[in-house]
Amino acid sequence: MAEFASASDPSENARRGPDESISAASEQAWADRSESSRQAGDSDPVVSASLAATALEEAQRSGRRDLACQLIRLLGLSHAYQNRLVEAAGWMQRAVDTARSIRREDHEAQALSSLGAVHAQISDFATAMECFERALDLIRHQPGSPSRDVLMANVLNNFGAIQVEM
Repeated sequence: MAEFASASDPSENARRGPDESISAASEQAWADRSESSRQAGDSDPVVSASLAATALEEAQRSGRRDLACQLIRLLGLSHAYQNRLVEAAGWMQRAVDTARSIRREDHEAQALSSLGAVHAQISDFATAMECFERALDLIRHQPGSPSRDVLMANVLNNFGAIQVEM
């Protein structure tokens, strides 16, 4: 599964208006707490889920639906890491739906990749392949970037893993 990237893009901060400065500060505080937790060796998915749930509430309160979408996916990853795959799939589908509603194809592709990985874990290979195919369709329409290339490599790797399993 793809890892959640919480780094803040400086150009994204420049596009934010004055009303979003508090949520940007909250986003950075969450990212800092997450990074501190990771560096301290705290990789407990329950702790990660707790941080993500708190940040999700703030993102929703402040109208940062793009951030909320990523946090929803992170909550799905947390469930997946705890082997609670039905819950993980539900969170991932919610992330897909949120991304689609805000027209963020990059987030939608990421969420579809994660959703496909969950379906592969429960041996629902047909659904996993559909998710990966939809993710690839979205990725192909995005401008080139390192994060796009990593996501494409991840999805293609998952395709290959499924072919081996089938």
